[in-house]
Amino acid sequence: MVSGEARYRVREELLQVGLTDAVGTTKAVRGEVRLQDGRVSGEFVVDLRELKSDQARRDNYLRQRTLETDRYPFATFRPKEVRGLPNPLPRQGKVPIQVVGDLTIKETTAEVVWEGEAEFQGDEVRVFLRTEFPFEKFGLAQPRVSVVLSLENRIRLEVELVLRRQCCKDGRYSASSSSPWPGAKEPAPPPPPSPRAPTTSGTCPKGKT
Repeated sequence: MVSGEARYRVREELLQVGLTDAVGTTKAVRGEVRLQDGRVSGEFVVDLRELKSDQARRDNYLRQRTLETDRYPFATFRPKEVRGLPNPLPRQGKVPIQVVGDLTIKETTAEVVWEGEAEFQGDEVRVFLRTEFPFEKFGLAQPRVSVVLSLENRIRLEVELVLRRQCCKDGRYSASSSSPWPGAKEPAPPPPPSPRAPTTSGTCPKGKT
């Protein structure tokens, strides 16, 4: 991954402010995805300690109470299926996609479906995805503080990724954050493909292997 950003959105009603969206973002995203013979594998990791919103008080509460990032610093996503991708993959253009996989937050792993699009630009693929779920799906307690009058029981997640095509021997797109984060471990690479297996990665430009 050349670059990546993950964010959450939660609708809240604040004292003396009214309805607004709490938005937290981080660029501490690492991972890779491999497409091989119609199958998908890989892993993406987000450092939850790096999530920041427009209020330090909110950030501290989420880290200490809701996400408990001292114990559970990372969220991971392992894709199992990508729907909507043509075969072979294009060199240009936008494609609407769904990505199905297992998301792990704290001690809970659950299947989620992301909706969005992939934009192909030569050797780069720009991906925008979004999903949503209630707090209880991952055992998360809704924040209870005096300045928050109400909080919608719906977490909206968004990710923006720029992947670089590693063409064409293994049909893989790989990703890594632009700078390392403290304590982060590199995701384990997927197993190497069979040397005889055809890939679904599309046609390499002339001269690339």
